[in-house]
Amino acid sequence: RDTGSWIKSIRSWSSMNRRLTMCNITGLPKGVGNKDEELKSFFLDQIKRIHSFVRKFPSHRLVTVAIDSPNAGGTLQDAFGIDKRCWGHYNKRVSVKRHRNGTLDRPSVGVSV
Repeated sequence: RDTGSWIKSIRSWSSMNRRLTMCNITGLPKGVGNKDEELKSFFLDQIKRIHSFVRKFPSHRLVTVAIDSPNAGGTLQDAFGIDKRCWGHYNKRVSVKRHRNGTLDRPSVGVSV
């Protein structure tokens, strides 16, 4: 996901950026994260930390997914074997509003036994 989209999402999803500034997260100490440049640095450094971890522990498998891609479900299905129809974008802004009003209908996946 591109950094700008992530920052926009963090800023618009229930004041997530404000909540992040109250935490002490590796790479984002308490009080940091109000500025876009701080969030961008955290985002990019977090990717580096994850890649470094996977290099250090090669038994772990890194699955990289472009979550805004129309093929994201297929990528996740290939990686984890869970039907691609289970993966979707359920927290779109309009859905969040409907959820708060108690009217959110999410598709369900049935399993035959």
